[in-house]
Amino acid sequence: MLGVFLSLLHGCSIDQAMDDFDEAGSFQRLGRHREAIERYSYVVTRYPESELAPKSQLKAASIYDKDLKDDEKAIAAYSALFFMYPDSAETVEGREALAELYSGKGEHRSSIEEYQRLYESVPASRQRFQYLIAMEYMRMGDLRQARAELVELNNIVANPGLSPRIRMHIAETYHIEGMYSEALRRYDEIIGRFPESQAAEEAAMAKAAIYEDEGSYAEALRVLYALKGKKELPGLDERISALKKKTGKRGRG
Repeated sequence: MLGVFLSLLHGCSIDQAMDDFDEAGSFQRLGRHREAIERYSYVVTRYPESELAPKSQLKAASIYDKDLKDDEKAIAAYSALFFMYPDSAETVEGREALAELYSGKGEHRSSIEEYQRLYESVPASRQRFQYLIAMEYMRMGDLRQARAELVELNNIVANPGLSPRIRMHIAETYHIEGMYSEALRRYDEIIGRFPESQAAEEAAMAKAAIYEDEGSYAEALRVLYALKGKKELPGLDERISALKKKTGKRGRG
């Protein structure tokens, strides 16, 4: 009898937790964010062993983050999730959200730390997290470290769709540093190896930008006309017209 009673009690707890979780979701959908957070927090406090508890903690953190834009409380809520449920799927999702929050605040070093934790704890997604780490280094202006991450990633990447994008970012680091010869070589490599990719289009535009910076307007126009012959791109005609005007002005000079 005791076993039956405990089983019934457990079932009632699950049902009540679900009711409270659903009520929180209703508040959230209605935009009643504070009430939603209170109800999600109640689920965590009242049913800490329920599978709905980490889900509720993540929901509360996300509301602070995405809806209320309260970074301080969002960070605290994410941190509580990691502490209470370190091995949950919600902690993985929450840590990535926290990394994005830090990145948006310009705190790229903190963002990198979160991505590095994910890199270590989620082996199946290491390539993606290493790519995100590289992007944070680029945003903070550490181009050499970004390039090191990208070169390493390019040597092991298994996703052929990601390879041209990685190569493009490597070329961009040389471009930004003013190492134009190396940047041009790498842009040409992208165009030659991945001619139908979006990266190839971006590489052609970047090549034209380098030639324009160097005052080689005719060469820049040659690249842009070649690109136009393959595909119509937004703003391409305007850029060609602007370059033609520069060429004319230089000729009159």
